Amino acid sequence: GVALKASPGVSAAIFGATDPSKHADFMMRHLFASTKPVPAGVLPYTNFYAVKVKPGKMNEFSQLFEKYQKPVYDKMVADGVILGYSVDAEIIHTDAGDTVWIVTLMKDLGAKDKMLAITSALPDRRAMQVNLAGITVEGTHRDSITQAVMFVTK
Repeated sequence: GVALKASPGVSAAIFGATDPSKHADFMMRHLFASTKPVPAGVLPYTNFYAVKVKPGKMNEFSQLFEKYQKPVYDKMVADGVILGYSVDAEIIHTDAGDTVWIVTLMKDLGAKDKMLAITSALPDRRAMQVNLAGITVEGTHRDSITQAVMFVTK
């Protein structure tokens, strides 16, 4: 509503460049999350890692994340490598399986490089990959990075 009226030219350009029939809304819940305040003046980057979990395997995915990755993500937040993360799953979905997003909030793109170096060096990385291969749908992994053009926190 308000944003569309405030920027009619931008809104028209967005609607003209998209296919409304491909639109999807998601209702999500946090499985895990940890964040720090975003420093004043920072326009953070958000990294989205999405993958579809096979039907009936969400509990196993959660257990694997909690065992192998949660301690690493919590340490990256505590050490200031990233500003925060959340692991989000669909509450309502219209197809088989559940899409899971690991969303990481970063001060800058250098944080992504640091994050990749840390996660690539994990001794249990291979075990995690093997376990995930059995519970995720092959070919559904997607990544994207966005940057806030305006960011305000209270």
